[in-house]
Amino acid sequence: MKRDTMDRHGAPRPRTIDHNTINHTARRLFEERQLRAEYLPLGDLLGEAAWDILLFLFFTQAQGKGAKVDSLAIASRMPVSRTLRWLERLEQKEMVFAYRDEENSDEVYLRLTAKGHLAMSRYLEKIAMRELR
Repeated sequence: MKRDTMDRHGAPRPRTIDHNTINHTARRLFEERQLRAEYLPLGDLLGEAAWDILLFLFFTQAQGKGAKVDSLAIASRMPVSRTLRWLERLEQKEMVFAYRDEENSDEVYLRLTAKGHLAMSRYLEKIAMRELR
């Protein structure tokens, strides 16, 4: 083994994944879901609405932004009413939260909570590490 991959006792160091790789993994998974919907137009039979929302919020948040409900609905290919129902469930699970824009209080944005972001980061890191093997 290379010296820089081992700790001082000669044991392998755990691999770490940078944030860009994790963000890229989230975007790739979301785009794969969109592609699947294009080629297998089965409506919501293949849908995972909550997962689409979490992925979209994750990579949007990585860009330093929140997401508006209508943008989220369009990106997830769901009606706004369905998006709102899923957001309510995700909010109850403390995975997402809504907030008002400081400059324009009419605008409501969504983000992952710290709990939601941590859970997504851990999962996406595991996926990214598996892909590096």
